[in-house]
Amino acid sequence: MKILVVLFGDPKRTRGGIERSMDQIMKFLLKNSDLSIYVSYPVFQRSDKDEFQNDKYHRMPILLPKILANRYLFMIKKIVYNLRLKEAVKKLKFDAVVINAENGVFLTGQSTWRTIQILHGSPGLAYVRIRSYLPLFRRMRLFVVDYILEKLLEYGAKRSNIVASVSPAVADYIGSITGRADIVWFPNGIDTQFFVPPESRVEARRREGLGVGRLTAIWVGSDPVRKRLELAVKSILSISNSQIMVIGARYPAEDPRIFHYHNISDEKLRSLYQSADIFLFPSLSEGMSISLMEAMACGCVPVIGEGAYVKDLTDESNSFIAKEDKDFPTILERISNNPETLKEKAISARRSVENYTLANSANMFLDLIKKLI
Repeated sequence: MKILVVLFGDPKRTRGGIERSMDQIMKFLLKNSDLSIYVSYPVFQRSDKDEFQNDKYHRMPILLPKILANRYLFMIKKIVYNLRLKEAVKKLKFDAVVINAENGVFLTGQSTWRTIQILHGSPGLAYVRIRSYLPLFRRMRLFVVDYILEKLLEYGAKRSNIVASVSPAVADYIGSITGRADIVWFPNGIDTQFFVPPESRVEARRREGLGVGRLTAIWVGSDPVRKRLELAVKSILSISNSQIMVIGARYPAEDPRIFHYHNISDEKLRSLYQSADIFLFPSLSEGMSISLMEAMACGCVPVIGEGAYVKDLTDESNSFIAKEDKDFPTILERISNNPETLKEKAISARRSVENYTLANSANMFLDLIKKLI
């Protein structure tokens, strides 16, 4: 079977959750199925060499004008990518096309192939939660961007042969605006044999050059606004004996207790999870966060808001759940004063993700492809 997977970033070099999730699934299927996988993503310059390509894994970068690398032109980049992708593949034949979010929606509704759209989140749901936290100008700009993204998502969901969602909440929401009652739940999975608790968090911190006796938090994400990086940093630094690792974004203020990391390997990411006591994640809106699941697999206890809550995955047995923003410093102070409260939750966190394996997710993905064709 020959399939095309459409992404918005290079899965081998981008640390975004969608790209990382699909990259893990594709690697698993290349070893355990007869699929021939083509993957598309936008680039601003071509490379003559591609060390990742082989007979079963074909990379199809779509070249865009360099001016679209400007983050303020994100929406134009998204539309141009979709249009150029449609033009690039119109003479090709695939058994199935996998659309991730709104990437590739113009490939739906064609007789040349059948399509499956995977919903990883909803701009509409995110905007409802995030708008009250932004100045008016940014709120208006975000509304325009999210409105267009929502319409693209809706366009794909109405025309795709199968629609699957990593989140029941997103499935319900998209189902309500498209009239589709057949959206399939497709939970994310992680490599639970790779992401494991450390033998010693103290040794893990020494290995990473972190303070050993401090309450240690980790925050992971590429969107510091929606995932509330500022609230996370201010909350943890309100505790005197604390430190935080920030992965993928940058907090503007300088503080010796803030450690930044960019473009790191999975091995490095695992080591950082293993160094942390808590996964501090006051995100306003999540589908089913890969980072949350990886942290839990490493015995890192989530401290989350209701926006990052995932039914059947996070609860009071394995997480601290803040009802309001003001609850975060209170929770962290309580943990700092009594770190023993983390032990049982860490064990429960690990246990809670053990059924959400990469193998289960990849096999479910394969079943959807087979059902599609």
